[in-house]
Amino acid sequence: MTLQIRSADTISGIPIKKVRGFFRHLVSWHQHSFDLSRLREHLSLDQESALALATELETRGYIKPPQNGAYTFTDKGQELVRASAAGKVTRQTAENALIGLLARVEEYNADLSLAN
Repeated sequence: MTLQIRSADTISGIPIKKVRGFFRHLVSWHQHSFDLSRLREHLSLDQESALALATELETRGYIKPPQNGAYTFTDKGQELVRASAAGKVTRQTAENALIGLLARVEEYNADLSLAN
């Protein structure tokens, strides 16, 4: 199941979607570790804020303590990379979409010009 995040969530005062974006950027370059300077640069943070963010990410279990100056993702960190911030779909919205789809299927099937 995909981790669900809310747009209003923050980690150390930084929007979680920005943190997720940083993680996704790294993974898109096949990198699963980063140092504090990279975190600072990507999120435009000062040294103190970057250290506070890294500490909270570590406390929450998203990253492992630094080894040789590099933080690495945990399994939970990998989940954050794939996390969704999409809102929940109500049952009524889903039913309306299904009704619309089925109506289009009927229309398509009734159109003789589309028969092979």
